Amino acid sequence: MKGNLFVDINDGSVANNFQLVINKEKNIDTAYGSSIDACGVIVASPKNKLELHVDTLKELGKCPLTEGYPFYPKKSYPPEHEATRAFNEYLQQGGFVQIHTPVLTSNDCEGAGESFVVKPLNDQLLKNMAKENVPVEHAYFDRATFLTVSGQLHLEAMSHGLDKVYTFGPTFRAENCKSNIHLSEFYMLELEEAFMNTLEELALRVEDMLKVVTKSVLERSASDLSLVRKLTTDNTLETSFQWIEKPFHRMTYAEAMSVLKANENKLKSPVRPEEGINKEQELFLVEHCQAS
Repeated sequence: MKGNLFVDINDGSVANNFQLVINKEKNIDTAYGSSIDACGVIVASPKNKLELHVDTLKELGKCPLTEGYPFYPKKSYPPEHEATRAFNEYLQQGGFVQIHTPVLTSNDCEGAGESFVVKPLNDQLLKNMAKENVPVEHAYFDRATFLTVSGQLHLEAMSHGLDKVYTFGPTFRAENCKSNIHLSEFYMLELEEAFMNTLEELALRVEDMLKVVTKSVLERSASDLSLVRKLTTDNTLETSFQWIEKPFHRMTYAEAMSVLKANENKLKSPVRPEEGINKEQELFLVEHCQAS
């Protein structure tokens, strides 16, 4: 085997690589990240894994790492497409209609003032478009315009005619926060379902969606999940997702406060019912419900 080169290839469809075995005498040259077309014979390796013994290899596209190729070599990227697909399948099978809500909007949906303003970069253009009683920075749209923080208001209007609607698109938040849980841009899934009469109906919808989508991702992308989770936990998929078969725990705000008060010595932050539940307390309640 010392006279052979071993090359791993991947077409992106699975997490595991496929090995090519190339005889050094063939003088085949390629580099990490290149696109190739290889022909040969598929055989079983000594470890009983399939591999391709290469007869010919053609480089379709080079990967010039030294010239600043846009992806870092040997870096893993999370598989998000299967989760997106699973959410879309669940909602469309449930009678939900997808609405593409505007990215540019004149409303600050949540009223928190945490939006990014949109205006042309060309100051001369704004001056040329200036109108009486309209601030110059608003001249292009005739009003203040923002990157969306939520499509909720548009969905509420659409649900009056379509009953079940959802949007899954880019969202932007200008929060004064630099923690690892804050993103200035992210994709957000939002649903509006008319004719719900109880909070229990809403809780059941959320529980059912999360369980169905998670099962779908586990069935289709278990190897991807295992690969990504190695970066964050040593727990196996089997032990980490046992919650799928259990009913979600429900508790009132008063019950949650009672649990937090009883365990206040385990928390860094004080428990004050009038101030709500912070992130640390939320995570504690999750762990408490999983253990009960």
